[in-house]
Amino acid sequence: MRFQSRTPPCADVDWFQAQKEAGLAAAQSTIESLSLRLLGSVGAMGRPAGSPAPSITAAAKVLRLWSLTSLWGNKLDLSLWPAPTDAEAAADAEQGAQEDMESGEKRLQEVLLSGEERLLGDDFDECFDDLSQEVATSGDTGDGALFSSFGIVTDNAGLELATDMMLAHCIVAFGLAKSVTLHCKEYPVFVSDATENDVRHTVDYFSKSPDPSMATLGQVWSQWIDAGRLKIEPHSFWCHPKPMWEMPRPVAERLHQHRLVVVKGDANYRRLLGDRPWPLDTNFDSVCGYFPTRLLALRALKAEVGLGLSETAQTRAKAADDKWLTSGRFGVVQYSSGQTAGWAMGAGALDDPMAYLS
Repeated sequence: MRFQSRTPPCADVDWFQAQKEAGLAAAQSTIESLSLRLLGSVGAMGRPAGSPAPSITAAAKVLRLWSLTSLWGNKLDLSLWPAPTDAEAAADAEQGAQEDMESGEKRLQEVLLSGEERLLGDDFDECFDDLSQEVATSGDTGDGALFSSFGIVTDNAGLELATDMMLAHCIVAFGLAKSVTLHCKEYPVFVSDATENDVRHTVDYFSKSPDPSMATLGQVWSQWIDAGRLKIEPHSFWCHPKPMWEMPRPVAERLHQHRLVVVKGDANYRRLLGDRPWPLDTNFDSVCGYFPTRLLALRALKAEVGLGLSETAQTRAKAADDKWLTSGRFGVVQYSSGQTAGWAMGAGALDDPMAYLS
């Protein structure tokens, strides 16, 4: 009797590695600029041992900034965000200091505005209101972090993966969560798919960079991987075209352990929707509330499906771009509280995405 492997032949070979490495190198100047700003924003190693957890209000502001950076990458207007000097960056890296000058606060708001202008849906405040309620009820973890773990479902390698890892750095260094898990594809399907090898290559690329900010981040990420603060978990499910409500039980159980999962990219977003033509103004949570935990979706629109787009937002986008659904010019930040207390599970898959538990 012959058995067919569930893993495709040559799955350990990435035929697109050369293109991915070229893409990362092409974004070098943007990555250097963002790395310096990241160290100036949250520091390198994060909060000292034994320090209290940050306020949820301060955490929300920082996470919003780096979520938009992860969403837009080189489309964010960095000219509004002056980089600190080398001395300032070094001081911030050592002390984890936060920029609190009034002029710096104003520049930060301008950067956020540059990323928000293209958002057609923005549930970020709702997300943090929900997280704030949990902090108020249960308190922090007692080790300088507000939550035990967050997850990020990655999409593409190159600059996008680099900014995803910067978002993970922000979460851990600022004390929002003790650890972050990068959920990536087990093997590449499309040219730019992010795999475990891409994560490790990105860490190595940063570590060996002549740019001091990149090298610092790469060295910290390597230490965090060894310490379990930055985890990499590939799975074949992320390679499949199936709707996410058909995720295997082990995947759902793993995601349920996170207090929040950030789902990146257009392809992953479409899987959240089952790639179905829902009316564009359908409430996001009414479709995606099956998710095993809190869900924050970051998506630049590149396909003619979507949720949570009001008639006003659609009209504004159409007036600016007749290909607004597919051009990538507009994006969404959308939230569902998901199944934080449990989820409707069958024999390895979700029975019915609409059969939510109370």
